[in-house]
Amino acid sequence: MTGKVIQEKHSDDSCHSKFEVDCNYDARFASDVKSWIQFAVTKCVKDFKLYFRNSGDEDSYSIKNQSFYKCSHFTTLDIGYCLFQPKYVLAWKNLMKLTISDSILEDDLIPNIVSGSPLLPTFVLRDCCAYVIRILSPSVKRLEIHGHEADHLETLLEIVAPYITDLYISESLWIENISLNNVSSVVKAYLNFKFPQLCYKVKKPYAELILGEMIVDLQDAKEIEIGVRCYPILCRMAAKGYTLAPNVVGVDTSSMYYVDSDVDVSD
Repeated sequence: MTGKVIQEKHSDDSCHSKFEVDCNYDARFASDVKSWIQFAVTKCVKDFKLYFRNSGDEDSYSIKNQSFYKCSHFTTLDIGYCLFQPKYVLAWKNLMKLTISDSILEDDLIPNIVSGSPLLPTFVLRDCCAYVIRILSPSVKRLEIHGHEADHLETLLEIVAPYITDLYISESLWIENISLNNVSSVVKAYLNFKFPQLCYKVKKPYAELILGEMIVDLQDAKEIEIGVRCYPILCRMAAKGYTLAPNVVGVDTSSMYYVDSDVDVSD
């Protein structure tokens, strides 16, 4: 196992404000990971990062420490390449930001998380695999989705989030459809994604339809900012006579990316 461990202590040696583990992982080190999680819990860590790299599905670490799910000291959690156990009741009473990366999210996991995190305002998902993102807690105001994975090609991602005010969707979405249901509270949205599965000529119209429907679903938002990854889709829509809604901003039609082609771009 290679990587780094960062610790930040309070003046009281019994407590640590930050504990970060960022390393490569395989199943041989499961006992080490369990001890790190227990350390974070017993030392009252507030900012805990547990991020693994180069972990295949067969080596994904499943977090089974019940104390982890009931630790009220956590204010920031950043968990990557780990599997959660939705059967456990969560009690992250002071959690303010949660980031989950490269994980499979069962349908009942996210409702379990938000119900057990009454103060949580910011929820970030990076390259996770889920079919439904259901956030019914009024505390969650910002939802960020940075890429999305799927275990098969024809996948619909449904987002149900009636209380969020900020919606951020970016990077590669390995799905064939995305549905925004009950997002009428969104004030500002940022859309900067591409559909690698829909880049083939015969499927490009589907991408245009999806983006158009998302803009309609966000019609009550004050501002919808469109990033350059969406430019090829917008370019094709414009060629067919599509007119941008008045709340859509940030579109530069003179940009080199505003062409009917799929170009790799960075944020």
